[in-house]
Amino acid sequence: MTEPTTEQLAKIALASAYQAECLAMCNRLFHRDSPYRPMRAYQALGRRNPVDAVAYIAEVIDKGSEGLGRLAKIGRIGDSFEASVLHPRWARLFDDRLREVARGRLRDAAAEVPAIAPQVAEILATERIQFDQDAAYQLAGMTAPTTT
Repeated sequence: MTEPTTEQLAKIALASAYQAECLAMCNRLFHRDSPYRPMRAYQALGRRNPVDAVAYIAEVIDKGSEGLGRLAKIGRIGDSFEASVLHPRWARLFDDRLREVARGRLRDAAAEVPAIAPQVAEILATERIQFDQDAAYQLAGMTAPTTT
């Protein structure tokens, strides 16, 4: 068996931090007077290793789930997997196609529940700001610092 590369180890560490953040998002909903408690997602994340947890979240976003709609109805769209994959900190874990699916699902949720439109706009703007910073570094011929 070959030793993992530094890049592979870094991705595993990032996946582990992301898994912990997603479990914390679920936990926040358990500790509020929330009508939505994502027990299935919490259990699924807790049973998986970090790399498999990232794959699980990608699959949930790809297929769509009732969780996003339920979070939209209670004004907690920021605690959705779709919002989380767009955060610049996790960008290296997900491909452009999945991020586009997440953007589309967030926009659809905002169309169905107009009250969350400002939250969705903020989520999309945060992602865009990071993209612009990365593009500026690239144009300058520099490597953007990694966020951890």
